[in-house]
Amino acid sequence: MNIEGLYYECPVNWEEIFKRWQESEGVMVEWQKIAQQKGWQTWEEWRGSWVKNFEAQNREWFRYVILDPVQTVPHFQIVPSPAWQINFSKDERNKHTFAELFEKVTFQYDKVRGILNNFPEPTEFIGICLPNKKIVLVEGHHRASALTLAKKEGRKINFNKLPTIALTFFKEGEEKIIDSLLARGTTKEPSK
Repeated sequence: MNIEGLYYECPVNWEEIFKRWQESEGVMVEWQKIAQQKGWQTWEEWRGSWVKNFEAQNREWFRYVILDPVQTVPHFQIVPSPAWQINFSKDERNKHTFAELFEKVTFQYDKVRGILNNFPEPTEFIGICLPNKKIVLVEGHHRASALTLAKKEGRKINFNKLPTIALTFFKEGEEKIIDSLLARGTTKEPSK
């Protein structure tokens, strides 16, 4: 499928995508602590449980190169997670892009600036492409924020290797899954 700003590279399987995610985020102590604070024993349990809510492991995935990350990524929609959506009223959640978020609030600039000043390469985002071709980011929010900040400040980033995004495509009617992901959140529910 042709998507503006992206260049199709190849099909990819979920196991490879999750492994890359784990190698970039799951090894970091701060993210392991967040998983435990949310009631999970490991990072893998935390992230794996959340993506099972939209059956990531059973979907087809495709890797795209992001041709102009500073121009394209700010137009991705924010993850359906309470921590990111809290900046909008309930009736406005799951509708906004990173560019719109940065018009509304300033937050975590120290962390985001650190990423902007030393952007990790190679980098891969994970996203869902909706039937209207809008992309909802599932993973990579701090990096997306860094790229949005670069755009806002008119900064240029020289990439040795352009970022990629692993995408799955929702069919018509599956958009409601996005709202259920937000309602579910990422905290472990108590055992019954």
